[in-house]
Amino acid sequence: MTQNSYFTLGYIKHAHGIRGEVFATFLLNDEKLLDQVFEQGITLRKGNIQKKYVIEEMKPHKEGFILALEGLETRNEAELLKGFEWIYPSEYFTSAPGENIYLHEILGFEVWDKNKRVGIIKSFASTKFQDLLSVEDEMGLIYDIPLVKNFVKDINFVDKKIVMDLPQGLTHEV
Repeated sequence: MTQNSYFTLGYIKHAHGIRGEVFATFLLNDEKLLDQVFEQGITLRKGNIQKKYVIEEMKPHKEGFILALEGLETRNEAELLKGFEWIYPSEYFTSAPGENIYLHEILGFEVWDKNKRVGIIKSFASTKFQDLLSVEDEMGLIYDIPLVKNFVKDINFVDKKIVMDLPQGLTHEV
């Protein structure tokens, strides 16, 4: 999660081609959100600089997208956007009961393995295969815990707590 109630969707990696297109990574696998982003445009931020663009064309490419943005006509213009983060208002990332959660909704939650506290969710990562929670214990050790349905027993948004049934050895035993 980023400051000012925006969520980072991805990053502009580099210019693509000679007509002002950019290659952007996309951190989420959410087609509904992609459609929404395409309609509303793209907001890019780097430091204190924030720019909004209309997306003229968006096509899948490798682990991201090639974007044609209104107003970008040359490779030199596109190269100036390298390193900008692709942000989106966090209010669009709130799940309803029964829906799949957005990972940022559980940042800071306590993780419990049955009745033993493991630690606090500090960050997360998404891969093609699963989401990983980076959980820090009381001693500062970090565990990457797969967020898979078979492990999750309960997510309590009121108490900010996730109860899991983790395989032996995934976290250290005290």
